[in-house]
Amino acid sequence: MPQLVIKAGRPSEVTSPERRAVLRALRSSLAAGGADVDLEITDYISGRRGLSWSETVEIFIGASVGGTVLTAVTNDIYHQVKLWALERYRQKRRRGTGANPRPEQFTIYGPDGEVLKRWKVDTDGEHDEGGE
Repeated sequence: MPQLVIKAGRPSEVTSPERRAVLRALRSSLAAGGADVDLEITDYISGRRGLSWSETVEIFIGASVGGTVLTAVTNDIYHQVKLWALERYRQKRRRGTGANPRPEQFTIYGPDGEVLKRWKVDTDGEHDEGGE
């Protein structure tokens, strides 16, 4: 498996301890498959403001992968992260954090920065937003 980097958080929002814990669990899950995984969570900068409805994760695949291996790795990551995001969204709904909990979404980027896969779940269901 390649080097992966998971990025989450924004300078305009506080990342809760619970969110940090589930992101660490995602990192561990991907690492269990043999990948070398780094987790980068952007910390809140006091005074910064911004609106973001979704909880977003970006996953970057390192440069050491290409061709059919890249396709296989991307599909494996996609399925693992999709299961993680679905469970995370179900938990938010069970906890009753509102009739309309924040959507979960993720994007997987290839070694050249191109979008390979993009996916989201919200109150309207699952949305495979493509990529290549």
